[in-house]
Amino acid sequence: LTPKLLFLTRWARGVTQTGNWMNTPLSWKLGLDGRGQVIGMADTGIDPSVCFIEDPDTPVPYNKVTGSHRKLTTYVTFADRQENTEKQGGVSTIGHGTHVASTLVGRSTVSRASAEYNGMAPNSKVAFFDIAKYDGAGNIQLFPPGDLNADLFERLYAAGARVMSMSWGSPDSNCYSTYAVMVDEFMHNHPDSLVIFAAGNSGIKGDYSVVTPSTAKSCVTVGASYNVQQTSFGLESHINFVAYFSSAGPTADGRLKPDLVAPGYYITAARALRGCETIQSRGTSMATPVVAGNAALIRQWFMKGMYQNKAFVPNGALLKAMLVHSAQKMAAFEDANGILRAMAYPDNHQGYGRVQLDQVVDTQGVFTLLAYGTQDPNDPRYRHFSKQGDIHDYKLRISNSTRYPPRALKVTLVWTDRPGAATSCQKTRQSVLTNDLDLAVRDPRGSLAYPMSTAGKGPDRFNPLEQIIIDDPVPGGNYTISVVAYNLVTPQNYALVISGQFSGFAYNETVGQLDPVSGWDNFVAAFNGSAGGAATFILFLILLTTGMAAMCLRTPSGQRALHRGAEWAREREIGVQ
Repeated sequence: LTPKLLFLTRWARGVTQTGNWMNTPLSWKLGLDGRGQVIGMADTGIDPSVCFIEDPDTPVPYNKVTGSHRKLTTYVTFADRQENTEKQGGVSTIGHGTHVASTLVGRSTVSRASAEYNGMAPNSKVAFFDIAKYDGAGNIQLFPPGDLNADLFERLYAAGARVMSMSWGSPDSNCYSTYAVMVDEFMHNHPDSLVIFAAGNSGIKGDYSVVTPSTAKSCVTVGASYNVQQTSFGLESHINFVAYFSSAGPTADGRLKPDLVAPGYYITAARALRGCETIQSRGTSMATPVVAGNAALIRQWFMKGMYQNKAFVPNGALLKAMLVHSAQKMAAFEDANGILRAMAYPDNHQGYGRVQLDQVVDTQGVFTLLAYGTQDPNDPRYRHFSKQGDIHDYKLRISNSTRYPPRALKVTLVWTDRPGAATSCQKTRQSVLTNDLDLAVRDPRGSLAYPMSTAGKGPDRFNPLEQIIIDDPVPGGNYTISVVAYNLVTPQNYALVISGQFSGFAYNETVGQLDPVSGWDNFVAAFNGSAGGAATFILFLILLTTGMAAMCLRTPSGQRALHRGAEWAREREIGVQ
């Protein structure tokens, strides 16, 4: 990578798990500590002697894979094998990699006091790749490998990592770069993995400041919010503000980035070469391991069978969907002049908001959660499109119960898209999607809701992440959530998360090629009619980009037939849960 790379981390457990720094963290209540999870990272180095990482009884596994070290499954010495703490160019690097690793998985071997600064997933391990060394002038520089897949991600994957935390990037590039393509290529080839990148610290430049490779389509891009240690806005409010330095989107091709934010100003974690000392640092570098650690906890939650009492391995798309689905709207962002500015939702400062795990991992029974996304085709949570134009419908009825306060119906769709071709860095709204899926929700009156990324004005043609929120669903009302294979170059898996207060759930697949070129262009109308007053039919009119029309007729018994010319496809009932 030609442009100079810059370094883009403890606390935030309560904020990102309950929305309140004073609450007992959700992970403590559920016994989630990351055990059995490995998180990959590439950074300046790790000081293996700090108490949060050390293993006095086991050598550091330099350039080999082991399961015996307390905290490291591998330490690849690609650049060198040392951490740094010196000031370079007037900026203290504080042992950047040590700080990030401690935020991820740190667990103190010494005092109870230092254990208060344990990482987000304190019983997870790290697979580490060193990408920093001193240049000829004595400055610390990042030197990632030219082939991120073969030389970096594959080696971390082989060491057990399925969540990757990357707190680095190029501040000179906002486009879908060769490195961004490599990130998408890795995730497409390893769909059980999720790569998480820092958005960058160039927020004072305004829009289009998010850095590559966080511009990849399928990775999670993380911005930074304030933490409770800042007091200028008052202890209860500032956690809802995006930090002034947090890089903003969109990408050069027009995609929404970052995807979400997490506390990154300040984070307290291990200080390199200082035993059990800690140090504060700020940046999206520090927010990224907060998110990655939470991703490891979600993965552990699924794999322990804590969702619906059945263990399964989630794919990377489901982990991303859970993180984004958990996110809560922020109040404002701070601009370069220290002025708080209002934001749309979602937008290019906060994405979909700040991660908050109790919005997807419910311990009180106040809402229902449905989650789909695995690579096992024999698992009922597997979701896959093989043909363009196919439709998956999810039907539910909103609860009439007054036991709990009313809750929004929220739906999040994510797919790990195939890599595309690298683009120029000119600012254009030109989609880089390869496969394009659509999300829509039909309410009891037949009205359709579209993704918030388009302000509800129609389908999203740019992002492999779509979300719809129905703030005030009709009690007792029937809703249909539709996922449509709008444009498929190749078969495509996806992940879907649904939450709200509902019951009577059913899932259906409509099998049929709606359009050989581009699938659905839009749902245009939905209305009720009657046949002799004895039965109710529901008619959908679909306009196709070729100018053709398709008609979908639902009979009183619930069957659906799809007509286009002389072609028919019947809905297949898959199951009721």
